[in-house]
Amino acid sequence: MIRISHPTRTEPPMRRRVRRPLAVLVGAALTTAAGVLPTASPASAATQVGNDISWPQCRVDQGGYGNPMPAANTGFVVLGLTNGLAFTRNPCLTEQAHWVRDNYRPFHAYTFATYPTRAQITRYGTSGPFASTTHTGKLRNVGYAQAAYAVNTLKGIGLLPPRIWIDVEKRAAQPWPVGQGNPTIATYNRALLEGMLAAFAKTKIPAGFYSNADGWTVITDNWQRPGVPFWGTVGTRGQAAAEQGCGKPGLNGGATHLMQWWVNQPQPVDWDVACAGHALAAPKVTLSWPALSQTRSRYGSTSAVISAGPSRRQTWQLTVTDACTGRRVTQVGGVTADKIVATWRGRRADGTRVPPGSYRLTLRTGTRTPPDGPVYAPLHQILTSSGKAVACRR
Repeated sequence: MIRISHPTRTEPPMRRRVRRPLAVLVGAALTTAAGVLPTASPASAATQVGNDISWPQCRVDQGGYGNPMPAANTGFVVLGLTNGLAFTRNPCLTEQAHWVRDNYRPFHAYTFATYPTRAQITRYGTSGPFASTTHTGKLRNVGYAQAAYAVNTLKGIGLLPPRIWIDVEKRAAQPWPVGQGNPTIATYNRALLEGMLAAFAKTKIPAGFYSNADGWTVITDNWQRPGVPFWGTVGTRGQAAAEQGCGKPGLNGGATHLMQWWVNQPQPVDWDVACAGHALAAPKVTLSWPALSQTRSRYGSTSAVISAGPSRRQTWQLTVTDACTGRRVTQVGGVTADKIVATWRGRRADGTRVPPGSYRLTLRTGTRTPPDGPVYAPLHQILTSSGKAVACRR
């Protein structure tokens, strides 16, 4: 998460967002030449300790600090989707999603909540599911749009986290109005967060809040939402203080799932500990966000694309069969650390075009050959030039 201040660091005059902590490293001693630290955690083996990663790990030419990624055996990661503001994207998110898959780490995600500009209220305030006749309703719609942007970002990298955290912090670049002691303003600020919770609930991604005492008080006026999990921070007070914080309710009254602390020397490092009963499980071997899209012209269907996100680096295989006869038409495959995008252009393995009809496209993933993992198998119809499907012959 973004720290309020870093007394040992001055802020460069860069083009956007307040600074997050510089590094998400793992280990007790920094090894800059190797690019990572040799140990995964300062904690005992019984404690699950991890890190949050985002734009500070991006290259300098991407707007980051070029900080190393965690060690491959870190306990978990929380993957930052945004670039310090809502409606922005972490510039090296694709590479970091690769890292999560390559190392098969337990992971969550987080996204920023940002009080909107006038332009953002104009653009999003009337386009959501909430009545836009009041300013409160418009803010709920903006919050809904901020969460939808995060969901679309996740779809773009093909990862579906078991939880997403809404980062609620004071912002210098795009400040929140002060809700502390002002019920009207606090209601406005809360409305945006309510809109985000509603969007994540619709997508069925469990959500929680991250914040610090100053930010939560000033922005929400100590809003109580005990049904929403909380991720807190103890600043520089260390791991022992973070673990002690696990035994207390979150600032919103909800159960505390994660606690964060950081160090400033030899370089700023973020740490997170999972509280008892809330350890992050290893990702299941799944296909996230599977979808079939089709391209059609005036002459009928021309191609079909299946996209999906594997939970880890693994083999994949797309098999096309005639849905009427069950005979295999063609088969392609590969190994990917990215979202799978498998295209079939309506041709057999020898390159000849198939006749109009119904075809089954089966995308299968697994860690061995032949693949034995999750399966997604939609139908694709090759149409005649008149746009009518051809029925199976009996």
